[in-house]
Amino acid sequence: MTDEEGFIVPEFLSSTSPFRRELCRNFVCAALLALLLIAVFYPGLNYPFLRDWDDGVFIVYNRHLTFTMENFLLYGLEPYQDLYTPLPMYSFMIDRALFGVDPLGFRLHNLLLHFIGCFFLFLIARRLGARTWLAFAAALLWGVNPQKVESVIWITERKDVLCGALAFASLWFFLRGVQQRRISFMAGILAALAIFAKPAAVPLPGVMIVGLICLWGKRFPWRDYLRILWFPVLAALGAVIWAAVITAKTNGGVPEENLLVPLHNLFWYPLTALIPFETNPIYPEIRSMAELLLPVAGGVLLAGGFILVARRVGFAWRKIVCMLLIVAGFTVPVLGLLHYTNFHYCDRYNYLVSAAVWIGAAVLAEAFLRRRKSAARAFKCAAGAAFAAFWLLTWNYLPYWETCEYMYSYVLARDEVPNWKVMGNSICTAFRSGNLEVIQDVATRMRRYHDVYKIPEAVADRTARFCLAHVAWLNQDRETARKMYHVLWPEAETVGWREFLWPDFVFPLFFRDMAQISVLEGKPDEAVEFLDRELQVRTPDDYQYFLAEAMKAQIRKDLPGQLKAWEKIVEMQPENRVYRMIYDELVQNSGNVPK
Repeated sequence: MTDEEGFIVPEFLSSTSPFRRELCRNFVCAALLALLLIAVFYPGLNYPFLRDWDDGVFIVYNRHLTFTMENFLLYGLEPYQDLYTPLPMYSFMIDRALFGVDPLGFRLHNLLLHFIGCFFLFLIARRLGARTWLAFAAALLWGVNPQKVESVIWITERKDVLCGALAFASLWFFLRGVQQRRISFMAGILAALAIFAKPAAVPLPGVMIVGLICLWGKRFPWRDYLRILWFPVLAALGAVIWAAVITAKTNGGVPEENLLVPLHNLFWYPLTALIPFETNPIYPEIRSMAELLLPVAGGVLLAGGFILVARRVGFAWRKIVCMLLIVAGFTVPVLGLLHYTNFHYCDRYNYLVSAAVWIGAAVLAEAFLRRRKSAARAFKCAAGAAFAAFWLLTWNYLPYWETCEYMYSYVLARDEVPNWKVMGNSICTAFRSGNLEVIQDVATRMRRYHDVYKIPEAVADRTARFCLAHVAWLNQDRETARKMYHVLWPEAETVGWREFLWPDFVFPLFFRDMAQISVLEGKPDEAVEFLDRELQVRTPDDYQYFLAEAMKAQIRKDLPGQLKAWEKIVEMQPENRVYRMIYDELVQNSGNVPK
């Protein structure tokens, strides 16, 4: 049989209480959400780590993911990579203990957190009055939007899914407390934890205040407002202040000089929450007024359409303004007014904003359907078509997240002047994979657009020549490579190596190549000198540091030194079979037994 909403109820529950039927309904919706999320994201769950896109620094090469008091204090009292996000780092500790360096386990954890966020979004929509299938559709379409690929498949972006799960749980407990007219301590605790997962959750105290006052209006006396709000708001504000103080130790934020950025983001995030016009792992920078045309026009139409429909279905202006303020509030941390990262905008920043948009859409659709019940079928068909479209777009987009090389190639093919970080990371990834075509392409663009990237022309020219010299080295054209490097080295000694190349993380590779050339020329002392320079610009948390140590020990015929270096390399790269074979052979030759 079916209930009043058309939801199928098993026969044995037909005579039970409404509470049990609601529990059954929620359980079925949770199971469906889980199955559909797995189906949509399944192709990308076992992709390898994106080592050159933060997975290396945060997970694979991170030696501080063991359960020690030192590591707990490290993430709890210091920012990591210039942001205070201790909870994701603690969750990586758990994953490392459970799964080692198997990316499947890490991504399943991401997907689980994303599912929890989806389910609480469904519960929030239900709590605000949306019927079951409408709340389910809103949560599902939010969860499978192609923009969520970045948050689910990129393991390092655990911050998004953990923050979302905690933030939505906090809001649900808060709404339950409001409807019961009591303090929700759980809402305050979860809000603080959401902020410790990612600073994108800092609007939560404001959202609670605006939501309570604007949505409930004069239903409560002011004493009830204070009693309901004081703990959740103070707990969240305390977390905001603590996170700001810790983050300021290394990253005070840089004010955005280009005012086109916040204007673009204010309209773009809500618009693409519903219509994913573009998915891009590393978005281009906003450089001209022409790039504002689509976001502003689309955003104004979206807001105008929302207001028009809301008034037609009887929403008071107070409620309309409240809902717009909540969406705008979630955009504040990602507007770009104050930069903590080097991106103007990107898909993952839309995680919380898009949730607010879909909740607003569900509430508005519910009000519309109460007036025009005959439109329910059309709404269901539209939701089904949107789900099919989102699924198709997600599967089309997923393969670009399989490797860093695919990801950077995707961006380079779509933007003639990509984000500067794409250029720098493309160099390193192409060097590692030996992709000569990408190296040459990046070298050409660097010379052509050095003024856009604010790189001195001489630095851009030297970097381009270094790239081409490395191409010659990879092509086994040793003579050409030697000639080009011997021209570059005197320039490095003249200008100083810190101002020699761009970006700075290509310096170590330059010194490594010079060391190998010196070995070929029969100059071991000179090779050791270059390796010492490489070690000065690397850090011991990078396995490449110990590769340089191993090469240095090999030149000096220091077998114990080689063994010590290779032992660290194997420890940091346990899945690399080639490194394991080299280490085993060294152990065998030395007559030692590996630990």
